[in-house]
Amino acid sequence: MKFLGMGPLEILAILIIALIVLGPDRMIKSARRLGEGLRELKKEMWKAEQYLKDDPIEPPSNLISNSNMEPDNSQNENKPITNNKLSPDETEPTKPPSS
Repeated sequence: MKFLGMGPLEILAILIIALIVLGPDRMIKSARRLGEGLRELKKEMWKAEQYLKDDPIEPPSNLISNSNMEPDNSQNENKPITNNKLSPDETEPTKPPSS
């Protein structure tokens, strides 16, 4: 059984350390506050999830078509390079230095 990614021995070790550090009275109060905090967190996460399900966000691909704008196709990235002349020194491969 895993709880929050921890096994039973890890949870037991945390409880023993909490008992030693906090003492029995403060440990119970702290556990109650922790439970209330987790419950509030789950409630807010559920609200956010319901909000996102009720009002889905449009993907960015639809934004241009809905704005009556045309996409910018002026950049031709696949345009061939025409000015790729090599200098005379670079026409032949160089030989490695002899030792």
